[in-house]
Amino acid sequence: MNKKEFAAFAMALQTYFPREQLLPNKQAMELWYMQLKEIPFSIAQMALQKWVATNKWSPSISEIFQMVEKIHWEAYEMTASSIKDVISEDDRKRYEWIYNVTKPYKMAKLAEPSIGMLMHNNSPLQIGSGDGDA
Repeated sequence: MNKKEFAAFAMALQTYFPREQLLPNKQAMELWYMQLKEIPFSIAQMALQKWVATNKWSPSISEIFQMVEKIHWEAYEMTASSIKDVISEDDRKRYEWIYNVTKPYKMAKLAEPSIGMLMHNNSPLQIGSGDGDA
């Protein structure tokens, strides 16, 4: 999702949970965006809607990833089951798109960044960038 879409996602999150101090400043917004930006906006919206329907408190970043994982497996069930024969072609294509775009989140471990990702130049956790570091 891009920054404009994330702003809409963040506003929805704050609206759903008005009593909590969610994303209270620019740094918090940037940190959340950095973690969630790879999730397509429509998938992030679905994950938030699923969370809101079943939870009293706001989600953490990892819980959003868990919801995306659930969405992935639900889409898999819809495309792999006998139900696919009774849904419309358009719906089948939508489920297939959801399944394909959520593949990186099909296992919770994959949501955890690898050391290689953390060492990449675009990461705020760059290795060797401080005084006296390698």
